[in-house]
Amino acid sequence: MCSVLKLDDNPDVNRLRQYHNYYMLTQSDTNLLISLCLLLKPDVLLNKCIFQDDNICGDCNNEFFDLETVRNNLLVAGSIMIGGQQKRVSKIMAFKMSWLQLYWIDPMKTLLERQKREELLRKQREERQRREREDAIRRQSEIRQRQERERAAAELRRRNEAQYTYRHVENSSTFVIL
Repeated sequence: MCSVLKLDDNPDVNRLRQYHNYYMLTQSDTNLLISLCLLLKPDVLLNKCIFQDDNICGDCNNEFFDLETVRNNLLVAGSIMIGGQQKRVSKIMAFKMSWLQLYWIDPMKTLLERQKREELLRKQREERQRREREDAIRRQSEIRQRQERERAAAELRRRNEAQYTYRHVENSSTFVIL
């Protein structure tokens, strides 16, 4: 679509156009690419700057034309509003349905499936981290409770020993101040 619309002023668009680096897309890149593709989806551009016309394409799946070449045959918009911005139409593209399937529908399915998988993995990772935090908190609480019980038991033993010592001293008729 960058050949059809004047979009090369955006560094994100230029970076995402590097299809040979597709495998290096991060989750945020994938989300950005999907958003961009949805802004430029064919039904938004259809009959404005892209045209489904098998005859014009000839033997090719798609074909680009200068505006002057087709101005008499097609009603072409001079500019299009994309994502709240006016974009100038610099060329038009004619395509066959096979091109649309191969270069938009199938890749979008793949991107959306990837996004869905990554979102599921992110949620699973967050759930695992939440459970791990809860387990750590529970373990810390159990440790504190055990330490409290041990302190209470030690205090009880100390008191019992003190009472035993006082009684023992009392029975022996000797006065000892502890």
